[in-house]
Parts: sequence; C-alpha cells; structure tokens
Amino acid sequence: MKRAHVARSHCAGIVIADDNVFARKSLRSMLGELPGISIVGEACSGTEMIDLCLQVRPQVALIDIRMPDMDGIAVTRVLARALPDTKIIIMSMMAEPLLLIEALRAGTCGYLLKDLSLDELGVALDTVLGGGTYLNPELATTTLRYLLATVASTPVHSQCLGSLT
Repeated sequence: MKRAHVARSHCAGIVIADDNVFARKSLRSMLGELPGISIVGEACSGTEMIDLCLQVRPQVALIDIRMPDMDGIAVTRVLARALPDTKIIIMSMMAEPLLLIEALRAGTCGYLLKDLSLDELGVALDTVLGGGTYLNPELATTTLRYLLATVASTPVHSQCLGSLT
C-alpha cells in the first residue's frame, strides 16, 4: 500500500551528492516518482556538493556518506553551519550506529540506508521538510540498543529523579 505524501505548498528543491553515477541515477529516478520534488542539482564529490549548495540553496541535500575527497559527515558539518535552513539527509550502505551518531552530531536531519524503498524516501522527505528528523527504523533501533548497552552501567535515573525534588 502506498503512503499518501504530504501536499507541499511549493516544489521542494533537492540536491544529490554521490560519487557513484548509478546511485545518483537510481535516486534521481526515485525522486522523479514523488510529487512536489524538483532536483535542482547533482554533485559527485563533497567539495562539489558544498559549492553547489551554496549556489542553489536547496531545501534538502541528499548526501552519500562516502565520497573520495570529503565524506558526507564533513560535508554535513559545513552545510549545517553555512545553510541552516537546508535539511540534510545522509545516505549510506552501512548500518553502523557510530556513523549515525556522528551524522546527527554534525547536523543531519535524516539518515537513510541505500536499499530504501520509494515509500521510505517519501516519508523521510516529508518528515524533514516538516521540521522533523527521519532515521532508518532498523538502524535507529540498533543504535538505541547500542546506546543502552553503552550507558547501562550508569545509574542515570537517580541523577534525573534527584533533580526533580
């Protein structure tokens, strides 16, 4: 069953960065299926993506996490400071909790795995354009479990509850 996507008041400008031409082509094809989306540029490197975003000021930047000259997290750090209104979504083949955490610290609004469906892409775009954060559900669960295991030995509840009295 297809999800009804949020009606956008105007066309959302999207830029894509991936060093793999086939990945860009696949993403371009998927984005073409979504209403209210306009691809306003493509880049094949991190530095090219920064230059492109500074020029076209997109609403959303879809950035591959691994590129030859500058990784997606480094690009995110630059763009989050330079263009705070641009929503950044990292795309990766790696379902790695530490990468998700680092991407969030850098300023991303979303993290998708590249094996995503059209529906998930639409939900992610609707979410970030609406001011939210979208994380691949399976990776979010894995990351939460990782964090819980990491801080499980710290009695945080007593510190939090003590401050309420």
